[in-house]
Amino acid sequence: MWQFIKLLLASWFSKVLLLLGIASAVATYIPRLTLPVWIPSAIMMLAVLVASYDVFKKQQHKIEVLQARLASQAKEQPLSPGENKMRQILEWKGKGISVRPLERLALAGIGFSGSGEEVQFTVEDCTQFFVKLGYGSKQDTIPLQRVEISFDNEENRLRLEVRAR
Repeated sequence: MWQFIKLLLASWFSKVLLLLGIASAVATYIPRLTLPVWIPSAIMMLAVLVASYDVFKKQQHKIEVLQARLASQAKEQPLSPGENKMRQILEWKGKGISVRPLERLALAGIGFSGSGEEVQFTVEDCTQFFVKLGYGSKQDTIPLQRVEISFDNEENRLRLEVRAR
């Protein structure tokens, strides 16, 4: 609001409006100078309209950019749970993460009893359907529907909690 008023007052036409206001005041206090009452009001209305349009033209590019940004944000579909998981896991691609099997299972040749033990794996890749983990030279692929995302505060890294089914 204030930015618009500032731009409006900076417009060249607002300066004309100021001069007309001074002329109107002079006409009011000098009795022999007759000026119809409606002329200052009409000139003021015209000045405001033209100055507003001038401000709009100066800001039109910014307005169009903002409208395009809002339109693109409105078109973006909300992410599915698989896509959310995928994005979070991909931030750790190539980095070490903690993996905690919640049940008895084997990952990359390592057998887990499901007692809450954790092992460091590396995120090799991830799609919205699976995550590929590496342990040394071995790799294993796990469906994302079996994976819950958490965070390992002690090691300051991502933690994946994996179910057998």
